[in-house]
Amino acid sequence: MQFKNISVKDIDFSCKLFRLLPVENSRQKSLYLEIKKNGILNPPILIEDTKKQKFIIVQGFKRLVCLLKSGETKTCALVMENNLDSFLKGFYLRCHDKDCETLEESVSFYAKSRLYDILLNIYQIFPEIDFEAQKKSYLGQNKNFIKKISVFSKLPFFVHKAFLNNVISLPVLLDLQKKYKIDDIKQILVFFQNLSPGLNRQRELLILLEELAHNEDKTVSELIEDKEIIKIISDGSLAKPQKLSMIIRLLNEKRFPEMIKLKTRFELLAKEAKLSENPKILSPRNFEDTNFKIELKFNNIETYLNLCKKMSNSYETGEINRFFELF
Repeated sequence: MQFKNISVKDIDFSCKLFRLLPVENSRQKSLYLEIKKNGILNPPILIEDTKKQKFIIVQGFKRLVCLLKSGETKTCALVMENNLDSFLKGFYLRCHDKDCETLEESVSFYAKSRLYDILLNIYQIFPEIDFEAQKKSYLGQNKNFIKKISVFSKLPFFVHKAFLNNVISLPVLLDLQKKYKIDDIKQILVFFQNLSPGLNRQRELLILLEELAHNEDKTVSELIEDKEIIKIISDGSLAKPQKLSMIIRLLNEKRFPEMIKLKTRFELLAKEAKLSENPKILSPRNFEDTNFKIELKFNNIETYLNLCKKMSNSYETGEINRFFELF
């Protein structure tokens, strides 16, 4: 490894072999201003690819991008020769780069999946490397964990980005990739992004969508594009938790169509009996229970007493039985 003055045009910015994390615009902007003022103070590390006459970035991708934007044409860098030893040393540097791994679980998992990808690329360039031994050395011996990493590393970058932004949890994501094509996954990710469901809610939504898709002979994508769902998502007056709750209730009602008939019939009877303004029947929380709730509204003691009187009269005349016949 030696210091060299490198022409920026000779650096391969398209090669993401050793790049672990996406570039954040806010951090990149402050870094750009610093480099434009002072230049690169901490030299990047490159590998010289003599065949392509280009330099592969091992460390310093963000710094070099800022340098490129600043208009500078040259920089000083630490250069490694293009051989197996250099690539393994580059892998080692990424594996032990403290900036690439944080305590955040999603970032740590993403970085390890990129390290797996780096090692696999090195193996394809230098097949004499003992891939299995190197993999165990750097990533451990947990076969299930390494299998998850290998599956995740093959997914497109927009999926990785959604995972890093906590749009979807890892267990749900790995389950999705087994069942759906990439276009369907993309649509589900956008759906989740609009609602911000936690792990259990993600699973609940997918179960409901899959059961409805089977019952109605539709795809999950078609259900997500339902007019009622789009209307809820597009309502700017609602917070994400409210949208999530309303959509789950809507999907449950579609899953149990008898509930919709029950609500419609109840509202008609309540209107005839003039019980209260906008009376509601609340379905069981899990839609499979047998306990229902009736919601009757009042805004002062007078309307409350009138409501009690109406309920009492309904009981005495037997009219209230019409409501219980619904169940």
